[in-house]
Amino acid sequence: MEIAQKGRILLGLLLVSLLINIFQARYIHSVLEPSRPFHIGEKAQNPEVIDILGNKTELSFTDTSVPTVLYIFRPDCVWCQRNTQTLDMLASGVGTKYRVIGLSLNNRGLENFLRNRRVEFPVYVIAPFARATAYLSVSTPTTILISPTGVIRNEWSGAYVSETRDSLEAFFGIPLHDAAQQRMN
Repeated sequence: MEIAQKGRILLGLLLVSLLINIFQARYIHSVLEPSRPFHIGEKAQNPEVIDILGNKTELSFTDTSVPTVLYIFRPDCVWCQRNTQTLDMLASGVGTKYRVIGLSLNNRGLENFLRNRRVEFPVYVIAPFARATAYLSVSTPTTILISPTGVIRNEWSGAYVSETRDSLEAFFGIPLHDAAQQRMN
């Protein structure tokens, strides 16, 4: 064979290899990339959760006549810990106008987290191997407002400091402490 012909064959094999790699990368990305559980204006997924008694249930956002403030956190997240007092202020400030629910993405240290912080609202844990794996892609802490019809109305990502705290105060009309100033228990 001529060198030019060998070069064309090699180039063709490299092109086929490149196309295979592109298709594999797209497939892997689509499988591994979890979909976000919420988009403003869309319906929220009802995750399978475990309550404090250990019972598995589905958390419904449409079984209430008031909007739900869903606080997604991890007990071992420092900013989630610092947010707790401010979140309690928010929960007591909104009173019965909103239903506040905590959703922990794991149960490592959850019992101590709840005991040390005297959380005044129901808290659930994402059920292991639940279909709610999309919630696991959420950065913590995240606060989501869900209408009584289950539609996402707003989202606040991050600790309750600066812009996030200011936005929550403006939306709910409640003065809140800066989470950065909260001491850790």
